[in-house]
Amino acid sequence: MKKGSFLWIALAGSLQGQFSFDYIDAPGTGFFDTEARSPIGGNPGETLGAQRRNALERSAEIWEQFLDITGPIEIEASFNDFGCTAFSATLAGALASEMARNFPEAPESNTWYVGALANNLAGRDLFPNAPEIQVFVNSALDDEPACGDFYYGFDGNPPPGTSDFLRVAIHELGHGLGFVSLANVQTGALPLNTPDSYTRNLLDLPSGQTWDQLTNAQRANSATSQQLVWTGRNTQLASLNQIDTVFDSAVVFDDSEGQEPQIFLAPEASFGNSLPPQGITGELVVMNDGTAPITDACEDVPPENASNLAGRIVLIDRGTCLFTEKVLRAEAAGAIAVIVANNVSDEVLVMGGRAPFPTIPSVFVGQSSGLILRFLAEGAEVTLTQAEQEATSDGRPFMHAPATLSVGSSVSHFDSETDPDLLMEPFIGTNREDPDLAITIMRDIGWKLKDVPFPNLDYELWEEFFVQGTQGRNEDSDNDGFDNFSEYAFGSNPEDPNSHPNPLQFKNEGQTATLRYTRTDQATDLDFTLQSSENLTDGFPNSVEANSTVQETSVGLEEESLQIQTTNGTRFFRIQVEEK
Repeated sequence: MKKGSFLWIALAGSLQGQFSFDYIDAPGTGFFDTEARSPIGGNPGETLGAQRRNALERSAEIWEQFLDITGPIEIEASFNDFGCTAFSATLAGALASEMARNFPEAPESNTWYVGALANNLAGRDLFPNAPEIQVFVNSALDDEPACGDFYYGFDGNPPPGTSDFLRVAIHELGHGLGFVSLANVQTGALPLNTPDSYTRNLLDLPSGQTWDQLTNAQRANSATSQQLVWTGRNTQLASLNQIDTVFDSAVVFDDSEGQEPQIFLAPEASFGNSLPPQGITGELVVMNDGTAPITDACEDVPPENASNLAGRIVLIDRGTCLFTEKVLRAEAAGAIAVIVANNVSDEVLVMGGRAPFPTIPSVFVGQSSGLILRFLAEGAEVTLTQAEQEATSDGRPFMHAPATLSVGSSVSHFDSETDPDLLMEPFIGTNREDPDLAITIMRDIGWKLKDVPFPNLDYELWEEFFVQGTQGRNEDSDNDGFDNFSEYAFGSNPEDPNSHPNPLQFKNEGQTATLRYTRTDQATDLDFTLQSSENLTDGFPNSVEANSTVQETSVGLEEESLQIQTTNGTRFFRIQVEEK
C-alpha cells in the first residue's frame, strides 16, 4: 500500500467565527517566526510564522465545511521541540483539553463529551476560560536538518522528504474534535468510571460487547487484540463503499515437504516499487554488511559480501539506521527485494524514511517471523506476494489495536492498513480531499453535520436526516402525493411539495426501447427492478432483463438507462423498489 500525495478541495469563504486561535509561542518563534518565505501552494504567507498560522486556520476551515458548528471552539497552538530519531519523528499532537457530562443538552446521560463537542451541543461556551483544543507541533522539523521539513502549501503536493503540515493539522484537529477515546488504554480505566461518546462506539469482536460494557481489564486486553471495530451506524453504512478489501503483502514459503506453505503478513514500505501482481520469488539470504551487527545493513556492504546478495531476496534486521538506507544498500548489491525484520517485538509497521529512496520492493515482518525466516534451509525460496484480508467486519471498520500497545495511538485511530488510506490512521498517508470516514465518526459521537452528501444511507438514517414533518414510510410529509419512501428511493425532497420523483421516460427506437429514471445513489438497502405487464389485470408479473447504464446526474442522484427488446403488442412497465 503506497503512501503519496493528493489534492485538497478548493475552499471559498472564511471561518464564521466559531473557531478562534490563541498562539502562545514567544515572539519570533513558532507561529510567529519572522523568517522570510515566498508564498507556496496557495498559502499567501510571506513569513514562516504566517504560513504556519494560515495552514492551521485552513485546516479548521476544512472541518467547518462539514461540521454544523454552533458553539465556540478555542484552539491553543504552539511549537515545541519533540526531537526526532533516525527512524521517525512525532510530527504533532493534539489534546481535547476539556470534557463535560450531564449538561442539560447532552444527548446521553453519564457520558463524557470532549469540550468542542460539548460546546456545540450546548450552543454556548461551557469552558469560558480555557481552550477546547490544544495543538502541539514539533519544531524539530524545519529546525534540525536530520528531522526534515514541513510543507505549508495548500495543494497537497509536498516535495519528497517533507511532511504536509495541512494534512497533519486536519488530522490533529480531528482528535481535538472528538476522534479520541478518553479511556486509559494501558489500564482500561474510564475517567470517573464514565464512558465517553467515542468509547461507546468501540466494539470488541471476541466478546461482542462495546467498550462501555467491558471491565477495565477487558478494555486493556481489547486495545491489543487486533479485533476492535467501530460500530456506529453512520460509519458502518458509509464504510460499505468507502473501504475496500485490504490486499496486504505477505511472505510465503515452504518450511517442510508436504505441508501447507507458511504465510506471514508483511506490509509494504511507503517507498520503492510496489510488488507486481504475480509477486516476487527468489532465494532468501541474510544480510552481512561486514560490520557488527552484520545483519542491520547500516554499513556499506563490501564487494566480497555483495556478490552473495545479487539476484536474491535479502533479510535485514531493524535498528541503528534508516529503513531507506538499509534497502538502498541491498539494492546497490543487486538484491531484487528486501524483508526487514523487527528486532524488538512482533509488531509490524509500514516503513518510511527520507530521500534518497530505493526502487526495489521491501516489506516488514515481526521479530518471531524474522527468526523463522533466518533459520530456513540454505537456498530456500520465498515469495513476496499479496494476501487478501478483510478491512471491515459486517461493514464496521477496524480500529488501530496492534498487538504491541502504542500509547497515544492505539484505539484512537483507524487501522493502519485500511485501504484506501483514511485521514485518521496513525501514519499520515494519502487520503482523499475530505476527512472521509472521520465525518461519519463525528456524527456517531454527537456532531451535527452540514448538508453534505453521505456515501451510504438506509431509510431510517435518511428519515432522520431529511424528514422534519410526519415520519414513516407510508406518510406523505409534504402532501405532494408521494409517500416518504418513494421520495427516499427516487431522490426527491420529502419536505418540498414541488420536489417529487421524476416520471419514467420511455423512448421507442425500432426493435429496442430505452427507459430512463432517476434514483438515489446513496441507498444501501434498496433493490430496483424493471417489471412489465401486458394487460395490468394480473399486475406486473414479469421481471425484465435489460442492458443497464448508470451515470451520476447530480450530488446524491444517478440516472439508470435500461435498453430492452420490443415485441408486438402493448406492454406496461414500472420500476419496482423493494428493501433488501
